[in-house]
Amino acid sequence: MRQIRLNITDETYEELLALIRSRGWEEEDGLRILLGAGLGALRAAEFEAEEENGLPKNMAELAARLSRTESQLAYLRFRVMELEEDNRNWQLASGPIAQENEGLKAVARLRLEEIDRLKQEIEALRRRLNAD
Repeated sequence: MRQIRLNITDETYEELLALIRSRGWEEEDGLRILLGAGLGALRAAEFEAEEENGLPKNMAELAARLSRTESQLAYLRFRVMELEEDNRNWQLASGPIAQENEGLKAVARLRLEEIDRLKQEIEALRRRLNAD
């Protein structure tokens, strides 16, 4: 994953935010989607230019589909990367918890064995007391 920093005018930023909010997107996700959509639009324009050079008419439809697909793909790639990182963090956090769980289970087994031993000892003492 790469981080990109760029300067844009306040007006452009406000237009981007307005569009992102109108779609109900989070700001960061919206910026990624729009960047991917822009890439798709540029590629679609390349297809349209080729159409004028004698390519079949359905190229405009294919270019529109490509644009939509690339936009979605850019967003999905980022989400997959985020989820992989979240999963890695969860695994790092859950390892010690699992170890502690196993340790506590072992302590509980020892305590249960001790309880059983003490019950047997109490029973033996009761029998001795009744025999005397």
